[in-house]
Amino acid sequence: LHRPKAMESVWKERPEARLVIAGNPTAHTAEIERKTRELPPLRRDRVELIRGFAEEDKAALLGRADVFVSVSFMESFGIVFLEAWREKLAVIGCRRGGSSKLIDEFRDGLLVEFGRPRELAGAILELLENPEARTLMGEAGFAKVRDRYTWDKVLPQWETLYEEIIRRRRGPV
Repeated sequence: LHRPKAMESVWKERPEARLVIAGNPTAHTAEIERKTRELPPLRRDRVELIRGFAEEDKAALLGRADVFVSVSFMESFGIVFLEAWREKLAVIGCRRGGSSKLIDEFRDGLLVEFGRPRELAGAILELLENPEARTLMGEAGFAKVRDRYTWDKVLPQWETLYEEIIRRRRGPV
């Protein structure tokens, strides 16, 4: 809900910047729509709300972005960051929750405190104004996904975990 507020600061420096809010409707959707309607027309025209999209459209949607932002402190893991990194995007996440454990700050993304729109605006501007840093962070994120989060890397870990659970349930032989 702080993105429109953060974007006001971004638009002062980068009036051409656009905000795309995409995803399935949540309990916050009505509030986001209300805040978007309250923006002045020139700002409102820079906001695009996409309520749900097909899974096969995700890569194209992310491919339109320069930066991916998700500042939820309730994120348990952060698969949305893996999806953004798969498209070689620099990301901005929250210092609390799953993203704080997943993002290596300044290497593959930036972290901000939840509820601090000025800090978020500063992070967005930092990445928008520094395409080289964005590229390096996006590449580092892509490498992280390739090296740690593909099925051939994750599946053996799950298999080992399940085998350990089965072994413990059976007890000593």
